[in-house]
Amino acid sequence: MSYTEALLRFVAGGSLILLVSLLGKSKFAYLASIAVLFPAVTVAGYYFLSFDVSTMQLKAIIFNSLYYVPTTMVFLYALYRFVGTMPMHKSLVFALGFWFLAALGTTALGNYFEIWKR
Repeated sequence: MSYTEALLRFVAGGSLILLVSLLGKSKFAYLASIAVLFPAVTVAGYYFLSFDVSTMQLKAIIFNSLYYVPTTMVFLYALYRFVGTMPMHKSLVFALGFWFLAALGTTALGNYFEIWKR
């Protein structure tokens, strides 16, 4: 990873965190939920990855990323259920655990159905 790439990721991630914090405290708090899902890291990651891999490899990576979208939904649902019942740090840890289990299950299904060979 180059210095420029690291700096871009740092600025994009930090800007997004600041935006979410400001929106969450404003009268437009509902927009914070959209900002949280903005793919800043994904945009930067795919941009820099495009310099290192072929178009075919990049398309395969994007396809595999699409396959893992349900794991994010599992994380968000678990976090939604846990937030009211335990402290935030524990809610995040448990939701990450559910995300990890969903990722393992998704990977196992992908291997079983040979999704990765497409």
